[in-house]
Amino acid sequence: MKRPAKNQGFIKLLLILAGALLIIGYFNIDIQETVESPTNQKNYSYIRTQGAMVWDKYLEKPVKYFWNTIFINLLWNTFVSNFERMRDGQPTDFELNAPYVMPSAAT
Repeated sequence: MKRPAKNQGFIKLLLILAGALLIIGYFNIDIQETVESPTNQKNYSYIRTQGAMVWDKYLEKPVKYFWNTIFINLLWNTFVSNFERMRDGQPTDFELNAPYVMPSAAT
């Protein structure tokens, strides 16, 4: 099975962007004028205000809970602790808590 090149996606993105800019230029569309138009500025302001409201009202508490409680406390601190133990030559949580099977003498 052939593996795709890792940088293929980035190069493809650059080619698509270059092509899009050529097409925009062909149709004489001024990107700066379009972005700075009062209508687009008003739309941007509306989207920004609504996005902030959605973050404040619905997303902030669950995202911060996930980040602080699950990611930092459960995962990150455990990773750091186990890597420090590995560095110091001590057994990790996995090694301490994994069941140990005694080798049989009759092998």
